[in-house]
Amino acid sequence: MIPAVRTAAGIGLLAVSLVAGGCVSARRPPAQPGRRFVEELKHIPIGSVMSVNRDCGYVVLECVLLPSPGTQVKVYRGMEEVAELRIGERRAGALVTAEILGGDPRKGDLVRRVADTGEGEKQ
Repeated sequence: MIPAVRTAAGIGLLAVSLVAGGCVSARRPPAQPGRRFVEELKHIPIGSVMSVNRDCGYVVLECVLLPSPGTQVKVYRGMEEVAELRIGERRAGALVTAEILGGDPRKGDLVRRVADTGEGEKQ
């Protein structure tokens, strides 16, 4: 191979390497597909209100996903938030009791977890 052609080929290969290397470093970090899934899970109902005892300030919930005692949840009627509860003791099967912290829960309302802001508080 002629030295000038070899030098030109080497420079061309070096230029391609530098351009390709620059493209790699300019890429965005990989997406986190699991994060979107977790965000969507926050909006899926975990159960529904089976009965309400306003005099004693509690409700009985039937849950598809059992929350831990002490967990705060929100109650929705359609798209409207109508109450907030604190999960109490687990009863038979999928039934749990919850203290009414505020609002007006009714039989048939849906229950969703409260999003954790990461600051130690629930929102």
